[in-house]
Amino acid sequence: MTPGPPAARAIALRREVIPVLREVAIKGEIARGEVFRLIGMSERSGRDILNNLLEEGLVVSDSARGPVRLGFPAHAAGYWFPELYPPEKVDNNLSLPK
Repeated sequence: MTPGPPAARAIALRREVIPVLREVAIKGEIARGEVFRLIGMSERSGRDILNNLLEEGLVVSDSARGPVRLGFPAHAAGYWFPELYPPEKVDNNLSLPK
């Protein structure tokens, strides 16, 4: 996954992001180490998933080791807020798992 304009993103996010995003939405923020527990995978896989979320802006942090919280990048508006804007005004190229 590469940051940048929506057309430049080519890799979809993995299904393992779902419990991470859910937990962050419920709690407001979570420690980075919590990601590994939520996805039930290795620390390396957890870091990869967390890095993908950070690159997309779906989670943000104030520091490299600090807790993460939800991010609201413009390209994800159609996912976070479906039907808030007319479809022709929203970029729906963000490919999140269902």
